[in-house]
Amino acid sequence: MAKSIADKIFENKAFGKDAYFSGRAAIEEFFEDLPKELAGIWPMDFSEEGLETEYYSANITGKQAGFVRTLQIKGAVKGQDSEYVVAMDFDFDGETFDVELESMFKAKGKSNVPNKIIGKLKNFVSVHDQAMGNSGKNSSSIGVNAKSGFHHDSGQELFGGYVWANHGFSFGSKYGNGDLKRIQGQFKEFCSEQGVNISDKDLAKFTIPCHFAAFDCGVEVVNKLGKPVHIGNAFMSTQSWHGKWSGGDEDSAQEKYAKEYYNENTPKNLRRKNAVMALGSGYFKMLKKYAEQSKKKTDAKAKPSIKENIQLMRARLAKAISG
Repeated sequence: MAKSIADKIFENKAFGKDAYFSGRAAIEEFFEDLPKELAGIWPMDFSEEGLETEYYSANITGKQAGFVRTLQIKGAVKGQDSEYVVAMDFDFDGETFDVELESMFKAKGKSNVPNKIIGKLKNFVSVHDQAMGNSGKNSSSIGVNAKSGFHHDSGQELFGGYVWANHGFSFGSKYGNGDLKRIQGQFKEFCSEQGVNISDKDLAKFTIPCHFAAFDCGVEVVNKLGKPVHIGNAFMSTQSWHGKWSGGDEDSAQEKYAKEYYNENTPKNLRRKNAVMALGSGYFKMLKKYAEQSKKKTDAKAKPSIKENIQLMRARLAKAISG
């Protein structure tokens, strides 16, 4: 008999002063009204990948006067040389199943666990909606706080603004949708500082996070780690915004971008290029236009002026005469 989600949680729970778990019956009850298909695709289950999940807490709460039940999960996905700590809320109102990814940070090592967690969450939400017949505005969703800066517990430097853009999230969540206009304005100013002048007409075409993250016109900027990166990377790595993904986004431009960006069947050096192409010919042509403009400016700076050419010629002539 297949294990229930509650089985998977309680068989792998941690113990200690910071561990808090609601009763097993309460957690079983939380999942009893969900489609049975979800039990086999629990997004925190990595047993088939040879990884261990340890749960620090699993707490049932109520929101909106009890109309929404919430399961707050915190745990770690551990490999032989890596560990990622994840905290998320699962909200269920009887029809939609929304996930709020509160935090996910690397405790040690490096692996593709974050990509796998996001993939599992997207699949979990999509399977739920297919089984429930949800679509459009009634679709379930995943919300994230795409934070750049420093993690409040670990002190680890975060580049969430850039990372989550590449995962196919759009602007907006339960916190509202006030980030787009702010980021558009700051992006235009940032590009101008690098000598790239984005027109207002083109700026209006930047509507989703990956539009900003993917912007590469050949101009490199040194990021916070001292590494030269393209403008989109440098800019979004300093930004914090609220994002969402819903079942209705499966065929969106940002989801196509994310699938290409993290396509493990494609060589790494081609993934970003393929992801940009997934945004459509209009975006690609715009990038090409700004790349050509930037190249002309660079060539103009590199090319000696008439005055400089005359000075060089005189210097060569003087050297030839003296020699």
